[in-house]
This record gives sequence, C-alpha cells and structure tokens, in this order.
Amino acid sequence: MINVFEEYSADKKILILGFGREGRSTYKYLRKLYPNRKLYVMDSNSINDELDNTEILCDDKYMCNLSEFDIVMKSPGIVLTEEQLSQINVLESQTSLFLKKLRKQIIGITGTKGKSTTTSLIYHLLHSEDENTFIVGNIGIPCFDVLGEINSDSKIVFELSCHQLEFTKVSPSVSILLNFYEEHLDHYGTYENYKNAKRHIYEYQDEADVLYHNVDIADIKSKSRKITIGLENNSADYYVLGRTIYADDEVFEVTTNDTQLLGNHNVYNIAVAYAVCQHYGMSHSTFMNHLKDFKPLQHRLEYVGTKNNIRYYDDSISTACETAISALESIEKVDTILLGGMDRGIDYSSLLAYLSKNYCNNIIFSYDSGKRMYDELKAIVSNDYMNNVYLCEDLKDAVNLAKRITRAEYACVLSPASASYGYFKNFEERGDYFKKYVNED
Repeated sequence: MINVFEEYSADKKILILGFGREGRSTYKYLRKLYPNRKLYVMDSNSINDELDNTEILCDDKYMCNLSEFDIVMKSPGIVLTEEQLSQINVLESQTSLFLKKLRKQIIGITGTKGKSTTTSLIYHLLHSEDENTFIVGNIGIPCFDVLGEINSDSKIVFELSCHQLEFTKVSPSVSILLNFYEEHLDHYGTYENYKNAKRHIYEYQDEADVLYHNVDIADIKSKSRKITIGLENNSADYYVLGRTIYADDEVFEVTTNDTQLLGNHNVYNIAVAYAVCQHYGMSHSTFMNHLKDFKPLQHRLEYVGTKNNIRYYDDSISTACETAISALESIEKVDTILLGGMDRGIDYSSLLAYLSKNYCNNIIFSYDSGKRMYDELKAIVSNDYMNNVYLCEDLKDAVNLAKRITRAEYACVLSPASASYGYFKNFEERGDYFKKYVNED
C-alpha cells in the first residue's frame, strides 16, 4: 500500500478533523498504515463508532487545543477561522497528500457546474480502454480508498471541489477548469475568494503539465501548456457551436443518437473529454463508440418517469442560476420548474430575468432562497405573470402542487438553483425525496 505520510516521521500526533465519509476513510487508512498508533478524531457531532486506540474529541472539545497536534487532517466540509488556522502546526488533507505523492498520474477536474459529469465521462472513456484507470474525489470516492489498488501506471481521474482545493499547494499534472459561477459565498465571503480556491488546480503546475480551461476565463497564470475549450466562442482550440464540436483534426456533430446526455451544455463537457482523450491517444472512432455507452449520473437532468402523462426530471445537482437555465433549455416542453433551497447569498438576477422573458408556465419556489427569488421576481414582473408563480413551504408541498397544475404531455423538473444543506444531507438525498414524492399516490 502506498504511504502518503512518508514525509512525516512515524511519531507525529495526527488529528482527523471531521468524521464523515472522508474522515472515516482517513481513519481506516491510518489504522492500516499504523496498526498500533494512537489516533485522534474530532467532530462537531457525537461519534458512536468503536475506534481502537483512538481518542474521540466532540461536543465541547470540538475545535479545542488544535495546537497540540503535529498534523491536522481536515475534511473538505470543515470551515476554519483565521484564529483556528493560526493554531494548527501542519494542515493536511487527503487531497493535499494524494497530490503530493501522485500528481503526475492525476487528471484533476473542477468547475462550478459540469464537473461530476465531465469527471465520470472522462473516467468512462479512459477506463473503457485501460482498466488501470480509477475515479476518486468529490464524486463520492475518497482518494485514500484506492491507495491499495493503484500502481505507477495507473491513471487517476480526480473530481476536485473548491473545498478540497482551498488549502492545497500542489496541482495535478493534467488539470481541467470548466467554468466559474457564483457559488459557496456563505463559506468564502466573496466571489473572488471562491475563484481563488479553485485556481489552485493549476497554480502549481510546471512546464511539463497541461491545463484545459474555458476560453472565457481570463487572467490564467500558469507555467503549464494551455488548451482552451469554448462554448459558442470560436477563438478556442476546441469549441462548440450548437451540437457541433470543432477540434484540431475533426469537425463533428454530437447527435442524440451519439449520447444519452441531455442538452447542448453537455456537448461542451463532451468537447472537454474529447480534448483530454486525444491527449492520451484515443482515436475519434473509439471516442464516439465509448460515448454511446456512457450513462448520465443520477440527479443530473435525470429522467424519473412519466406519471399521469407528466414527465418528471430530477436535476437536484443544480445549485446555480446557469444550471436551472440549462435545465429549461435542455428538456422539451417544460411546464413546471421547482426552485429553491438553502440561501447562500448568490445573485439570482440572471435566472429571474430569464424566467421573466422565457416561457415556463408554472414556477414553484420553496425554502429560504425560494422565498427570496419569489419576492425578487414579483418586483420585476406584472401581476398577471405572478398568477402562475407559487411559494410552497417545502419540496413535498411543491411536488404535490406540481402534480395538480402541470399539463399533460408536458414536463416538470426539479432544478433548485440552490444548495440542499439545512433541509437535506446533500443533493442526492434531495433528489431521492423528489423521486419518492413523484411516485406517491
């Protein structure tokens, strides 16, 4: 098993900060690496797991005495204040240690939207040709979980969130920056701080590395070779116009027979994957053959089913204005959209302006951000427009209302443009509840 802690002496006192999916993965790895070593686990919630030779620090001990530990292994969801950071001797994470050890083998992907689809697609394409390819990261697989399987020839496709990148000072050898949109402002305070966290995916690259980035992102400062991807922008090395991809050696249309991915915005993600696969020597015909086999991820423009002649789609992954707009443009004959969730303070004006000018018969808002969007929309449209705009308490009420008001032969889509936290554990749980409510009589 690969030892990512070998730069540190064996007597270091290690704290695992946060005991969710990644924290538990870190514990299992460290326990295999150091069977007899005392470990420390800290979480804001009580921990009932039976952990051998481990001191558990919760409740009133949470975030106390951080300076006592040589290394703090932070989970991505943990927010640290400046005062807390000043107490930490060495701050590490699964991402930082994994990148230090294996960066040359890593294809890292980040962006506000599309990163899970693009990560999964690149993995599917490369793994179809080489089984020694792995997928890890924000997609739901802690990177430490594959340390016992990979070797020096493995390719590792790594979805990286802003939280994973925030304190990382190493960049993957192959990096992909898809886009920037306002997100996580509750954590970062400003849009610029959020973008700066994501920029770590390329800021520490060198001349031998390669960066694929959206041509519309300005001020890219990296020593790496840069390849641009554009959506409706023909100044890029690879660009998409409609459903046509323009590449160095190919111009080709991606039809609905070529892919199960809905929407023209996904053709951009396909173009990114095409550019990366060309880097690894994949032919056009091989790419197209494997593209047909790729199945879209759950909760991303996912067709749930048809009930009482209404088509339902789960786009619970949507946490930004642009994703909700993409949903409306990707799904045929949308009659009802469900919006709202946790209010992170993002600017909803672009989505509300779009709704005010583009036809969607019914708009149902819920939760805190939904209430704000409802009030802001009401201020810019006529009273008649608001006849088909509704405010519900929660998702269940919204789905039940949608069942009553959505016209037969049309579609209802959940695309919240908001985070799920505070109401659901994550967007997956929100999507699962949406499906449950849809299928209830």
